[in-house]
Amino acid sequence: MKAVVVLEVERLLYRPNISTKAQYYGICFLNQLVLSSAEKDLAARLIGIYFSFFKVFVKRGDVDSKMLSALLSGVNRAYPYAKVDKAKILEHTDTLYKVVHIVNFNTSVQALMLLYQVTSSDDSMTDRYYMALYRKLLDPGLKKSNKHTMFLNLLFKSLKKDVSEKRNKAFIKRLLQICPCQGPSFICASLVLLSEVIRVKPGLLSFKHTSEDLDDEEHFVDIHDSDSDSDSDSDNKDVHKATNVRPVTQSWVHRKQTGNKLADMSYDPLHRNPLYSQADMEVVLELSNLSQHYHPSVALFAHTILKNEVINYGGDPLLDFTLIRFLDRFVYRNPKKKSYAGQ
Repeated sequence: MKAVVVLEVERLLYRPNISTKAQYYGICFLNQLVLSSAEKDLAARLIGIYFSFFKVFVKRGDVDSKMLSALLSGVNRAYPYAKVDKAKILEHTDTLYKVVHIVNFNTSVQALMLLYQVTSSDDSMTDRYYMALYRKLLDPGLKKSNKHTMFLNLLFKSLKKDVSEKRNKAFIKRLLQICPCQGPSFICASLVLLSEVIRVKPGLLSFKHTSEDLDDEEHFVDIHDSDSDSDSDSDNKDVHKATNVRPVTQSWVHRKQTGNKLADMSYDPLHRNPLYSQADMEVVLELSNLSQHYHPSVALFAHTILKNEVINYGGDPLLDFTLIRFLDRFVYRNPKKKSYAGQ
């Protein structure tokens, strides 16, 4: 029955005289369909519909709209169940990365979620995905967004899957750096996320410097001439040459050379690639600042992580530590019983 309904809605969407508003509600109807693993063909058909409209709206230049968000939401829900050729989706990756950087924060999170699913099966594309996610942490729209749960969930899955310890440390440091600009609910949720990541990958937090001092002193090494024995009768002297040996550096830093020591070991907070920001050589001082936060829960969570303990919190910090939830405690608080004199 679902296939019949989808077919009729598809015919309605492709009518020449239909309005954009009607198409938007049709797409919203389709992306709310509950799919199962036995409906692979139906999921593939839905993805084809979504990407056909995606091409049209990108060509129009109407990328920052509710329609694009609905299309990306539908692709994210249908992709795990669909059996489609990955080449059809990979041809849209450049457009998706462009969408991530030019649309509002909520729509960009939808695009990043789709890119995460696509790149999870292709290791050659992970670097570009993590660079886009790393840059999105500094998006000003994060503070006013209503997709904090979705974004932090995506961040947790990405950090848990990443095999690079350097990149994980760069993400953790940037996440802690943006926390003072956010509300207490987001900070508490970020600290819970950090605690879970550390529980899965212990040793990501460093509280003392690990960088080695690299000096620019010249090292001289004596090199013996290979022809000194043959020329000993004529010259009667050993030939010694003092040469200045310097490390050979290349103009390009490749992925295979990430383990080599670079000349500049200082932390670069604005580096576009988290692999080369040198965050692993810096002390995590941001937690010490959060341990002195005005909100008691933030300070408690930060102290717990500083003591290398796991935060055991069963609720939703994004809801439990909001201002409205704090005021509700006074509204539903039981009144104090008055004690009268002589009783």
